[in-house]
Amino acid sequence: MVSSALDAMAGTAWGRWLGLVAAVWVQCVSGNNYTFSNYSDSIKTLMGLTQLQLNGLSVAKDVGKAFGLLAGLASDRVPTWLLLAIGSLEGFLGYGAQWLVVSKTVAPLPYWQICVCLCLGGNSTTWMNTAVLVTCIRNFRGSRGPVSGVLKGFVGLSTAIFTDLCSALFADDPASFLVMLAVVPAAVCALAMVFLRKAANADAENTVLDDSTTTTPLLLASKPAAAEARGPSERPRLGEEHTIAEALSALDFWPVPTLSTAARHFVEHAAGVREGRPAASSPRQSRAGSSRRARGG
Repeated sequence: MVSSALDAMAGTAWGRWLGLVAAVWVQCVSGNNYTFSNYSDSIKTLMGLTQLQLNGLSVAKDVGKAFGLLAGLASDRVPTWLLLAIGSLEGFLGYGAQWLVVSKTVAPLPYWQICVCLCLGGNSTTWMNTAVLVTCIRNFRGSRGPVSGVLKGFVGLSTAIFTDLCSALFADDPASFLVMLAVVPAAVCALAMVFLRKAANADAENTVLDDSTTTTPLLLASKPAAAEARGPSERPRLGEEHTIAEALSALDFWPVPTLSTAARHFVEHAAGVREGRPAASSPRQSRAGSSRRARGG
């Protein structure tokens, strides 16, 4: 009965706005994955790790985010509250185990177990982000761009929030900071499970955040023209929902990872030049240089 009442509330205009507010709060606490540097020194000291091993822990954290595809696949099959529950549980277990180590409640865990804990903590954010983004985009189909932009912006703000709290309250107590990382997101997700729900009439309506319903200047958007019906064999247009197969077969999908990889290599090359390291050469140039050195010797 309570669930039916909440679903009915989510179908109203103010119910969708209330869900968006809850989603913003979730995004404000979902940046805990970017705070590893605030307590990594404690883990390094307690476990006697080298810098290379510490870098491995950071990689394990990023590997957890790479499994965000699981949350995306589940978003079409399970309700929003279950996505939030999985994310909050993973974060509670991952950061809670790290707190047990840093607070010296238990003996330092083996290296691979700490890697698993960091992987769980990293993967927890993907479930939270997917839950709020998918649900809000479905509830506000006419303003998917502004909604997703605002929600993603609060993820970056979340990192600043956690970093400032760590500097102000937990500068000398990383164990307390880990408790906050484990408990606060779980509590916020538990509250969001009540209000963040997919509207029952979201598919039938083209909900637009126009001037008549906007209560914040961050989400001003003009009402687009009504979308034309698309045939069953016609490919989705730009801005419409795609399946994974449709996205992979689209030509405009592949330039993004290609350009990002090229940009990363350019940044690494520029950093090497500034630090005085020789620029990376091609295999042919390397072989030619080796031959010249051999002849010179």
